[in-house]
Amino acid sequence: MDGEAREFSERLALVERSMRRYRAALAAVTLIAAAGLAGPSIVGAAKAPGVIQAKSFAVVDDNGAVRAALAAKGDGAGLAIYDKAGKTRASLGTTGDGIVLVLCDKAGKERAALVTGGDSTGLVLYDETGKRRAGLATTRGVTSLTLNDTAEKMRVFLDSGDDTGLTLYDKAGKTLAALDTMGDDTSLTLADKAGNMRAALGNFDLKNTATGSTEHRAASSLVLLNEQGRVLWEAP
Repeated sequence: MDGEAREFSERLALVERSMRRYRAALAAVTLIAAAGLAGPSIVGAAKAPGVIQAKSFAVVDDNGAVRAALAAKGDGAGLAIYDKAGKTRASLGTTGDGIVLVLCDKAGKERAALVTGGDSTGLVLYDETGKRRAGLATTRGVTSLTLNDTAEKMRVFLDSGDDTGLTLYDKAGKTLAALDTMGDDTSLTLADKAGNMRAALGNFDLKNTATGSTEHRAASSLVLLNEQGRVLWEAP
């Protein structure tokens, strides 16, 4: 599962990079409307009566402050919504084959982002300091979830595809527990603070540290090991 967790982190990083790219395009198109550089204009009204066409729109409140901006530029289009203090609270943008929705708190800091593009879709949640605390992504039929601590270290990893697994980590990134289903096999393993497996329940492959051979254990198997990986007790 550790390899899958690293792969998921890489996928989520790609999602976040896509989010930043789409958000940059969104900022570019909404800036046009927010700055009032392209006011509303009617184009082809005779051909389409009742339809207003323009490259950008800005919605202002009673005090003249921009509260919403809608604009299109190049292959991108974006919508931004602002609060009365001028902070961005939500933005929706599309560019190329991707689209991103970003939600912000009252300080204008991003707290949630939903991105889809290509064969990937991702949801990222941030805390008030801007650190990633949770991520959900699906790519090519595999769905993964991570939960992070305040240092952005992955502490929980859940992966579901042809096989399913749940892994718990300590603050140093060592695996503490893992529950896996692979084909017809299901196993639960517990590890010590050094990441060494100390107990295993279910049907799994157990490597003999003395001989280097691998033994496939039965479904009802329980094995206890020492810190060197040698079997202390087993049943059956």
